[in-house]
Amino acid sequence: GFEWTATGQRGQAWKRDKHIGHRNVYFPDVPAPLFPSYSKNYCSLEKLWDAVSEASGLAIPHSHGLPPVKINPNVEPVVEIASWDGYVHEYLGNPTVFEQGAMTVQEILAEGHKVGIVAGTDHGSEGYTALKRGELMAVFAKRLTRKDIFEAVKKRHTYGTTGSRA
Repeated sequence: GFEWTATGQRGQAWKRDKHIGHRNVYFPDVPAPLFPSYSKNYCSLEKLWDAVSEASGLAIPHSHGLPPVKINPNVEPVVEIASWDGYVHEYLGNPTVFEQGAMTVQEILAEGHKVGIVAGTDHGSEGYTALKRGELMAVFAKRLTRKDIFEAVKKRHTYGTTGSRA
């Protein structure tokens, strides 16, 4: 998988609409395709969604301080509620949701979207640091195989945690 960051052709989309921001993209098989946002074929969120769907993949809106303003539950079955940097996108008024126009998880659910919840450490925070901070994704799968874990995420058999705050 890879992280898709909205840059559009020659970096223009990020300046126009930074809330389309980041998506973590995963595929059931390896090697997996790569959809660079600087390519005219993948420079918009809609083009990314089409490519991910065609490749039987899934995308996870990755908050990174910028929760999404729109989602596509057909390719984005789960949303990130918390990120390594301390951003928690649970409800409107949460002090860590600082961007105007961004959707909280509560608003996504209120719109009727049926999405699972995950949390992520982002790059650079794996291993011990992730366990210490606590932003983790859990998946309830039949078996611990790539195929079963991928299918469980697609079915929204997930949860996200920021860990113990004791």
